[in-house]
Amino acid sequence: ILVDDILDTAGTLCGAAAECKRRGARKVYAFCTHGLLSASAPAKLAEACDVGDLEYIVVSNTVPLRPAADWEAACGQLPAPQMKVLTIAPLLAEAIKRIA
Repeated sequence: ILVDDILDTAGTLCGAAAECKRRGARKVYAFCTHGLLSASAPAKLAEACDVGDLEYIVVSNTVPLRPAADWEAACGQLPAPQMKVLTIAPLLAEAIKRIA
């Protein structure tokens, strides 16, 4: 399990996933708080999933994400990686409730 605070260009994450697989990990999952996913990140993540370095990616919705059609187009010829987006709404609601 790889944990990162910001997933921006995905270079570091994909490199870490490849190294985990090289060292014998059977499956690699990525959990990132802020999924910026800028530049070529979708294509890099799609390639890492396609070659088997990454199984699944989880990000939160702390920043707006690309629409699904844009995301798929940015992956090029490769299928879009499996990604789960977790909402932070309950966390924010609880914080507001405790302040009020």
